[in-house]
Amino acid sequence: MESLRSIDVIEGGAEPNAELKARLFREAGHSIKVEAHDDEICTITGIRGDTGETQTVSYSVQDALRAGLIDKIEDGKVRARSSKGYALPWEHHTRDMLWARAVTRLVRRLAPDALAARRGDPAP
Repeated sequence: MESLRSIDVIEGGAEPNAELKARLFREAGHSIKVEAHDDEICTITGIRGDTGETQTVSYSVQDALRAGLIDKIEDGKVRARSSKGYALPWEHHTRDMLWARAVTRLVRRLAPDALAARRGDPAP
């Protein structure tokens, strides 16, 4: 059941969710530090445990707007609706969504190998 809760299905494709990505990243010996996090932007820094390499990434509501993940910013608040008019997670959980996108960006850039191999498995 834990495995199923850690996978999101988005438009028919399965993708590990941000919590799983962060956990695998940390299990691989890397660390994540939150630099800034509010309703408009999430900035995090990752440090590889093996090489010491660092990278800082951000994800903002403006990034989400450009990517088509939200409809608009209205009176300083995110508006994201389904085709049936229902509020989407971006509208009610903006901070969580910003964190999830920032983590995904960080893991893909700094340590994609953390997603490919589990402890005890050979690296690809």
